[in-house]
Amino acid sequence: MHRLSRHPVGISEGMISYGLGWNETTLLNKAMEANRPFGCHECYSVMTSPPPMHLHGSNLVVRQDLENQIGWDIGNLDGSALIAEDLVFGLAAYLKFGKDVFG
Repeated sequence: MHRLSRHPVGISEGMISYGLGWNETTLLNKAMEANRPFGCHECYSVMTSPPPMHLHGSNLVVRQDLENQIGWDIGNLDGSALIAEDLVFGLAAYLKFGKDVFG
């Protein structure tokens, strides 16, 4: 929140918060998941060199007005619901707002 308050962007990466089953996971699993957004080179690359090739949707921080403009009703592909809606959302944001939407 400190970073975003000083450098507001539309889409950023934040911490991952898993509620269900978190207490039952091993310490190793918790350590790996907790460090993923801070040690993931791909996450850093997406935020500094868009367009995104992938996005971890579980830790996206999206400004509400931007989210309302794009929406999450991504649709279907060949009659099946898209399962990579976080990536499709990121690509839509890139196309609509340009590379400066990420940070």
